[in-house]
Amino acid sequence: MAQNISTPLSHRVRTANNEWLWILSRAKAVERDANGHALRITGTNADITARKLVEQMKTEFVGNVSHELRTPLTVIVGSLALLKADLAGLTSDQEMMLTMACDNSARLQALVNDILDFEKISSGAMPFNLQPVALGDFLHHAIELNRVYAERFKVRYELSGPLPAVTIQTDPERLMQVLSNLLSNATKFSPEGAAVTVSASHEDNWVRIMVTDRGPGIALEFRSRIFQKFAQADSSNARQKSGTGLGLSICKAIIEQLGGRIGFESEAGSGTTFHIELQCSAVIA
Repeated sequence: MAQNISTPLSHRVRTANNEWLWILSRAKAVERDANGHALRITGTNADITARKLVEQMKTEFVGNVSHELRTPLTVIVGSLALLKADLAGLTSDQEMMLTMACDNSARLQALVNDILDFEKISSGAMPFNLQPVALGDFLHHAIELNRVYAERFKVRYELSGPLPAVTIQTDPERLMQVLSNLLSNATKFSPEGAAVTVSASHEDNWVRIMVTDRGPGIALEFRSRIFQKFAQADSSNARQKSGTGLGLSICKAIIEQLGGRIGFESEAGSGTTFHIELQCSAVIA
C-alpha cells in the first residue's frame, strides 16, 4: 500500500528553558493495518526559528515602508490627475510624459495598497465586518461600480440570470474587493468588443459566483501557481497586462477568511471562469 506523506506543519514548542521555538514537522505512515489505520509513523522535526524571525522582520519592513509611501503617493497621484485634467499649452511630448507619469504612479499606488492588504491578512490584522448581503443587489452594484473600467478596454459586462434569491453572510467591502479584482483581470485579458459574464448559482447551501472572460485562457504551466503571491504569467502579452502579482493571492486569502473557496476553470483559446463559493445564509421569499 502506498505510504501517505503528510503536509509539512509549522508550529511552536516550548523548551525546558521556557523558550519558544518554531518547528517544521514532516511525517509519514510506514505501517498500516488491514483497514488502512496507521500503526507506525516516522518523520522529522526541524528548528526553523531563525527563518521565522527573518520572515517576520521582512514583513515588518515591507509593511513600514509601504505605510511611509502611501501618503506621498496619494499626493503625487492626485496632483498628476489635476495636471492631466488641464492639458492646455502642453506639447505632444509633454502630454505623453504626463500620461506616463499618471499611469506609472497609479501602478505604484496599487502595488503599495496590495502589499499593505497582504501584510494585514498575513498578520491577521485585516478587519472583517460580517452582515447579510442580498446576492442579486450586490452583483448589480459590482457591475455598475466597475463599468467605467471595462469601457476603457472597450469591454462590456453582462449579468447572466436568473440570479438566486438568497443572502450571504459576508463582509460586503472585502467581497467587493475580490469581485472587482476578478472583473478587472477578466477585462484586461478580453479582446475588444467582448463581454465578461457574471453569473451565480445556488446548491446545497452554497452560492457560487462566476466571472467568465473570452480571453486566451491560462497557460497550463502557470495554473498551479496562479494564487501564489507575486505570481505572473511569463508570456509577453500577459506581462503587458498584468498587475502587481498580489491580487489573486489577496483574493484567495480574503475568501478563505470569509469561510469560502475560490478556484477557476480555463481552456486555451476559449477563456477562463473564476468562481467564488460562499455559504448561503438565507433564501429570500
